[in-house]
Amino acid sequence: MANKLTCSPVLEREALAPVLEPITVAPSGDVIMVVGKEKRRMRVHSVILSAASPVFKVMFGPNFSEGNHLSTVDPKEIPLPKDNEDALQTIFYIVHFRPDAINDPPSPDLLLQVAIAANKYGFVNALKHPLQAWINDSAIQEPEKLWKLVMASFWIQKEDYFKSTTKKTPGMGWGAIPPSRVYMDDQMPPDAASRFFGKALSYSGTLCIHLQRLILFKQ
Repeated sequence: MANKLTCSPVLEREALAPVLEPITVAPSGDVIMVVGKEKRRMRVHSVILSAASPVFKVMFGPNFSEGNHLSTVDPKEIPLPKDNEDALQTIFYIVHFRPDAINDPPSPDLLLQVAIAANKYGFVNALKHPLQAWINDSAIQEPEKLWKLVMASFWIQKEDYFKSTTKKTPGMGWGAIPPSRVYMDDQMPPDAASRFFGKALSYSGTLCIHLQRLILFKQ
């Protein structure tokens, strides 16, 4: 008797999971980005992403399969499983001139994730003005939330905010933030933490002491 083939429960669940309609960032988009663990599908336009990001410009160029045979009739799906869904959705709305679809202002958590994704994909110049406006307009004083704005300013090279905020650190209570919580939220690798530590050194001894503790914890 032939053995009956079975699939794992995980694969079976994935096979039975409904395929949701993509979020329409661009109605005439020729690409559907499938982002993050939840596989959020977002319809975007490759030309706009290429103009805003050097990374996507290469991806959609002639040397990669992602850029071949693109069509608005049958958009090509491109998986980005390691990225934050909300962050990329926010970025896609901004570069496609859809401010109506964005929560304004975004939370510090989302703003940090947007800054990280902008740095990763080279969207910093395209997002410079809205990100700076969100950071500058923030009246947040809680150390953990303020930390996220400081980190966001680091990722988008916003030197003036980074400098002014780190100078305030003697009264901010940075030491109360658990190292594991900071790294879990910020996804900051040791090399980036070291660069951040060097930049903060000239601005705030208090923050540097806390940051040194974080770097040692991470290693």
